[in-house]
Amino acid sequence: MRNYNNLVEDSTRVMLRIKAIFRARAIPTPGVSVYRSSKRKQWMGKLEGGARIRAESLLMQLDALLDPRPKAKAAMIVAACRQPGWKVLRSIPFLGPVRVGAKTKDRIALVDDFTGSVGLCPTQEVIQCSK
Repeated sequence: MRNYNNLVEDSTRVMLRIKAIFRARAIPTPGVSVYRSSKRKQWMGKLEGGARIRAESLLMQLDALLDPRPKAKAAMIVAACRQPGWKVLRSIPFLGPVRVGAKTKDRIALVDDFTGSVGLCPTQEVIQCSK
């Protein structure tokens, strides 16, 4: 779980930094095409100097972070399947395997933490979830 979370957080951070380079130069970057390897030449053509070097470096980091993510996700789901709460949580229609894997028995401190994190309790201040 921790491995997958770290990969997701790190790749998100790198993606935000890449877009920030373009935004700082008033270059709009709608969608995710800025990260695609097929469009990189076109996007790098809009940058020059140190910004281009930094963007290329960040894109290499992003490639390195995206490669192991599917294996880490599969390993997390396999580990979560061994938990006793897996079948119960998977029976809830809108919970996917990643969200359930993140909220198995040993990762839930309080019932309120779980219900709030999966959207069963909109705001804990207004609506008190049963414990």
